[in-house]
Amino acid sequence: MQLPFAWWNPQNLAHYDPGRRSERRWPSTPDAYQEKLARVVRALKESAISESSDVVLGLAEVTYQAAHDVRDACLPNHEVESMDMRPDRAGALEPAILFPRRPEFTTHPPIIVPNMPRGTRPMPVLDYTLDGHRIRFIVCHWTARFDNTSTHKRSDIASHLSHEIFEFLTGGSTSEARHVMIMGDLNEEPYGLLEERLHAVRSRDRVRDSLHWTDKDERRIRLYNLTWRLLGERFPHDGRPRKDFDTAGTYYWRKKKTWHTFDQVIVSGSLLSDTPPFVDETSMEVVTHESLLADSGRPESFIWSRKRSIGGVSDHLPVRGRIQTRSEEDT
Repeated sequence: MQLPFAWWNPQNLAHYDPGRRSERRWPSTPDAYQEKLARVVRALKESAISESSDVVLGLAEVTYQAAHDVRDACLPNHEVESMDMRPDRAGALEPAILFPRRPEFTTHPPIIVPNMPRGTRPMPVLDYTLDGHRIRFIVCHWTARFDNTSTHKRSDIASHLSHEIFEFLTGGSTSEARHVMIMGDLNEEPYGLLEERLHAVRSRDRVRDSLHWTDKDERRIRLYNLTWRLLGERFPHDGRPRKDFDTAGTYYWRKKKTWHTFDQVIVSGSLLSDTPPFVDETSMEVVTHESLLADSGRPESFIWSRKRSIGGVSDHLPVRGRIQTRSEEDT
């Protein structure tokens, strides 16, 4: 039995609101929204992300209404947990998580980092329970890369999240085994800040080690970042022409012509066991399909101009994988 998961930042997926049509990130007409929504839905369907009725799908930069429109078009039997619900930020481009409408799935209060600017996004939390195991999904969209101040903010978010994960994994009932999966646009590469502040590393052995007394003092859990294996070009160069698309990350910055890997999946060491539940790392991939790419062959922003669309659907590509929740003999 498998539980598929996916993460995508579809970039500025806001529903049409006549009062906000002049704002830069909002659609200027109903047609503009319908075209953007249609491209997002087409990409989810044609890339097979929404193919499974069991998929847990995290999204970024989506309003409450738009998240429900995606659900209705792609995954009608799913629930929606949207962070676009705060009175002080109603109608905001926030994270959302779509999950199967089944009793094994329960939402929890989002993780909100204290003493942060108003625009700092909450992190929705979803638990999946099965056979004495509890897997906690945490969906993130961290502060964008503006300047040194925003770097400090992401560092604070990472530290706070690290402590939240420590409390979750080391607390609670001893009758259940606990696990964590983080999915999100962290606006950081896997190296550097995420290693130092979230303690998300590239080595599986490192996260399987028992907690040291220094880890307990610092409330630190070492995590494994599956995205390390997705850095760089999708295919090695062998001198032969390829028909497949060449991509080198999850986010393409058109202005600078650079690739980055900001969209990541990070797990606790408990999901690296040889018995279920465990993450099937062979399934992890950056999703590349023509419905996700502009004519340039790269992910590019959707632009509505003179009553027609140009560009692509988003400057981010999705990532996806699956968790093996039961052995084949048990299914």
